[in-house]
Amino acid sequence: MFGRKTATESLFAWHGLLRVWRLVVRDTPAHAVDVAVGHLLMVDFRPDPIDLETPLRAEGSEWTARTVEIGDEVSVIARDFVNEVVAPVLRPAVPPTTVVVCARALDDGTCELVIAPQVVYGTTTGDRDLANPRISRGATSVIAAYEAVGGMLETETVRTMIRDVTCPAFPKRFRALVKAQRKAQREAQRFPAGGDPAQG
Repeated sequence: MFGRKTATESLFAWHGLLRVWRLVVRDTPAHAVDVAVGHLLMVDFRPDPIDLETPLRAEGSEWTARTVEIGDEVSVIARDFVNEVVAPVLRPAVPPTTVVVCARALDDGTCELVIAPQVVYGTTTGDRDLANPRISRGATSVIAAYEAVGGMLETETVRTMIRDVTCPAFPKRFRALVKAQRKAQREAQRFPAGGDPAQG
């Protein structure tokens, strides 16, 4: 989209590997998700239109979740040779990446918060990992914010994916939720509020 800054990273920097962040904090799930999303938005992520809350609420899940995204499929940095040819080589654009931010209450009154990259359309391992610096900056700023108020209890990172199959950030679970949301959208468009499906 023209007018929107393209997220890039230096070709010569070590970007690290994409990781899932799992935190335990003193907070409510909804507020913890809001805090994490806010910090990710400050490092160039933007709200994602994927609605995970509707299917989660429909099935009575203990999780609450939102998504943010970064990256563009086509870089629109500028039109001249330097910016079109040289700049993308030296500072390649971050590929489209969706991050699931989800949380649930724990038995002791604390909250489990998960920040997990989910959908990445990179062509190489290096491309896929270009989003990692911003995810890491966002996650570490969340940790710092909770530490500042004595609310940070536990931190864990994993290289691959969250193991809890009930978590919205578990890849197969995420895909199922997205599918359910899109189905609900299609049905809403087919049968607007007040319409009669039997007469459709």
